[in-house]
Amino acid sequence: ENEKAVIPAKDAKTEIRSQEEAETPPAETITFCLRLDGREDRHLPALMGNQAQSIYANGRDGFNWSLPAASTGDEDYGILADGTIFAKEAFLEKWGMTSKVEIKAPFTSWQAEPMQRVDMDGEIAYVYNADVD
Repeated sequence: ENEKAVIPAKDAKTEIRSQEEAETPPAETITFCLRLDGREDRHLPALMGNQAQSIYANGRDGFNWSLPAASTGDEDYGILADGTIFAKEAFLEKWGMTSKVEIKAPFTSWQAEPMQRVDMDGEIAYVYNADVD
């Protein structure tokens, strides 16, 4: 009766969905994850923990992003209007990348595909054009 329960508030920035919802991400989004340094234990967004946004359980043992193609290129990662998926090198290094980044997604049959290192408006980024319609 005199005990107080602490109920944490939901972090509005983190959207974690159930496995069932992960199988059908929001319409008009592209689902993917990034593998760092070719290691199966180094995936984003899973490494981000509660700092990750717009993530969905992948039904295995991790999470994927499902994002709309609405980024400006100023963000740390995202998807540009033309379907180019990008992640800035500084952001990737923050999560432990030292040599390479690969993308896994439905359009790669969930096989790791290398991302290309480019200069993106004065910042180094890794990009992959999903070319999905």
